[in-house]
Amino acid sequence: MFRCLRRLHTVPRLNQNFSPEGVKGLMSPAQFDLAWTQQQGYLTSKLSLATAETEFEGRTPFAMAISAAKDPLLQDTFFHASMAHNNHLFFEQLTNSTSESGILKAEKELKPELYQKIISTFGSMEDFKKDMISAANNLEGNGWIFLVEDVNKNLLIISSNNAGTPYNFTQNQSTDMNIPLASNEILNVEKNKQRAKSNEKDWTLPLLVINVWQHAYLLDYGIVGKEQYLQNVWDCIDWKVINRRIFSV
Repeated sequence: MFRCLRRLHTVPRLNQNFSPEGVKGLMSPAQFDLAWTQQQGYLTSKLSLATAETEFEGRTPFAMAISAAKDPLLQDTFFHASMAHNNHLFFEQLTNSTSESGILKAEKELKPELYQKIISTFGSMEDFKKDMISAANNLEGNGWIFLVEDVNKNLLIISSNNAGTPYNFTQNQSTDMNIPLASNEILNVEKNKQRAKSNEKDWTLPLLVINVWQHAYLLDYGIVGKEQYLQNVWDCIDWKVINRRIFSV
C-alpha cells in the first residue's frame, strides 16, 4: 500500500549562511534567528497547515499570494504567503557589511543601466537612500518598503503596511485603513478599486525591499533604534542580487 505524502512548505536556503554569526553590521545571531529562522519557519508552517489538500499545497508563497489576493475567503493564506515571500526577498538580498559604505558598493556593483535609471529618477544614490529610509521611517507600525519597476518601466517607492504585496493594486496596503485618511489617500484607494474591477494587469516588479516589522530589529536596536537599523540595512545590501531581479526577467 502506497502512502501519498503531501508537500510541506519549508524555510528556503539563503545565498549566505548567516546562522553562526548573524549578518555582520546588521543583525546579531539571536536577531537573525528571530527575524529569519523563527519567523520564516512560523510562516511556512502556517502555510502548510492552511493549504493541506488544497490547490495551493504545492505552490510557492509568491504564487499563493497572487492567487489569494483578491479572494476574501483566502485572506489568511494571503497574509502568510505574502509575508513569507516578502521576508525571503529581504533576506536573500543581504550580505555582510564591509569597510565600504552601502552607497559606494551600489555605485560599484549596480549594472550601469539600473544605476543610471536610479540617478535619473531620484537625483543621486544619496537621495535614493534618503527617500527609501524616509519612507521606512514614515511608515506607522509594521510593514515593508519596496523599490519597484512598474509596467511603464518607471522606478517607484511603495510603502506597504503589514503583509502588503507590491504585485496587486488592492493588496499593496500602501494606505493604513486603521487611521483617518487624507483626501489624496481616499482617492488612491478608489483608484485602486477601479483598476482592480477593470482587470488591469499589475506588472510591478520589486527590486529592493526593506523589512520594517519590529521583530526585524527590536532585539538588537530596541524601541528607539529603528533609524540606526535602517542605516545599517543600507550597508548590507548585495546589489548583485538586485541586478539579477531586473535583468533576469
